[in-house]
Amino acid sequence: LTATVFERLLYLPDQYIIDILYDPEIWGDFSNPAPSRVEEIFFWPRWTGVGVKATIEPDVVVCFDDRILVIEAKRYDHANLQYTEQLAREWVCGRREFPGRSVWLLAVGGMFDYRRDQVKTRWQASIAEHAGTLGMPDAATALRFAAVSWSDLYLMTASRLNEKPEWRRLMADLREGILMHGISIRSPEWMNELREAPWAGVRGITTPPEALLPFHPPLVPLHGFGRITTTPQALSF
Repeated sequence: LTATVFERLLYLPDQYIIDILYDPEIWGDFSNPAPSRVEEIFFWPRWTGVGVKATIEPDVVVCFDDRILVIEAKRYDHANLQYTEQLAREWVCGRREFPGRSVWLLAVGGMFDYRRDQVKTRWQASIAEHAGTLGMPDAATALRFAAVSWSDLYLMTASRLNEKPEWRRLMADLREGILMHGISIRSPEWMNELREAPWAGVRGITTPPEALLPFHPPLVPLHGFGRITTTPQALSF
């Protein structure tokens, strides 16, 4: 899934890459000022680890002119697969690999809730605290962390590339690849959003009791098969 999405995204011109990976929907106020160009890209680099890990392998590292972006991707959108300890180690290792550079950390997939306020209150402080135990006492102020679902990343990409007919094959490829990996590209509805349009029109609707009765589909008899026999060979695997 990482290769399906990021190999294609990172073939785009620099400005598209920057606009997508530093979309304000992901970073909020941190998105400005954005970098100017892409210098290098690494997939699954192996770095000397910290703590209990001898080596560490972030999924994607994008070197911009003014910062380093470390991306840790997980397989599903709405699942508890990201770990603060792993994210902290990758950020600490990134700072050691690129001394003097600002290192930013992006989690893709592997969470239940990607809203910025939730990411900041539930994840960023915990990652910074763990990074402090690994030798980064300034983590609370230096860490730049954000998270995005695969679905939202696709939609952000589509909002930019769909304007250009020349990108239609890339978008079709991205869409097919994401769906093949079992990722839904429809954003979930939060409970507080159910009070807003278009859901506002369903208020006041009542359901008759009979609609809540269990539904038993009619049984369809299987006629015409006669007597079925199975050979011993058919039962072997």
